[in-house]
Amino acid sequence: MEDYANPLPPELAKFTVQEIQLEMIRRAGGNFDPDEIVEFLLEHQDLWVAAILYRVSTHPHPATPLIQLPQLFHLRELLDDFWSSDTLYVLTNDQAQIEKLLELWPEDGPGGMTDYFSKEQIDLMLPTMRGENCRILKVWWD
Repeated sequence: MEDYANPLPPELAKFTVQEIQLEMIRRAGGNFDPDEIVEFLLEHQDLWVAAILYRVSTHPHPATPLIQLPQLFHLRELLDDFWSSDTLYVLTNDQAQIEKLLELWPEDGPGGMTDYFSKEQIDLMLPTMRGENCRILKVWWD
């Protein structure tokens, strides 16, 4: 069997997955300034655990609306070196961190509509974190 030659730049391996996600946010396109979002997140790193910019999108299966199929538009956009997403998800340790982030979120900055998920919703979305006090902030742009 031939040795696998990694075609990626070796410097890339030095970055954490979260750092790569921040770069994905910085490269994103939408009705927001991605640099402002990254700057805000880095300035307030003590208030969050993880952050990702993503678009959750599904459509019903033709046979039954009970089955939802993912819309994988990101695959098409990668060909153009583009990441079109409209929703920022920020994982925090607790409700107090969410409230502080919302307080600090600049109205004249990145904008967006803010909300956060209830404990019950988080238990369904992140069952491995059930029993923990984590919270998820959601910011989205039209």
